[in-house]
Amino acid sequence: MSQLVSTIDSRGQNTYVYAETWKGELMEKISFNVGKEFCDECSLALRRFVGHMKGVESINVESGNILVEYDSLQITEAELSRITRDSIEKLGYKIKE
Repeated sequence: MSQLVSTIDSRGQNTYVYAETWKGELMEKISFNVGKEFCDECSLALRRFVGHMKGVESINVESGNILVEYDSLQITEAELSRITRDSIEKLGYKIKE
C-alpha cells in the first residue's frame, strides 16, 4: 500500500513522496547510479555497511545501480544519502547525477 508523505530531501527542502507501508513501518526507496558494475568485494562491503544501518531494510547492488529501501522514521533521506554516497566514493566509484 502506498501513501503520500512529507519528507526532507538531501538539500533540506520539504518534499512529498509516495512511500510503501510494510510491517507497519513507512518504507521509502532511494537509488544511486554509478554507471558500472561493482566488484564482488565492493558490493559486499557496501551491503554490509549500509545494509546494517539502523532503518535500512534492504540494499540491492547490481548493474551499476544501488537501490536502498529504508524506514524514513528511523533515518532521514539526507543522512542515508550522505552516508551511502561517501561509502560509494570511498570504494573508488563515482555517482552519476
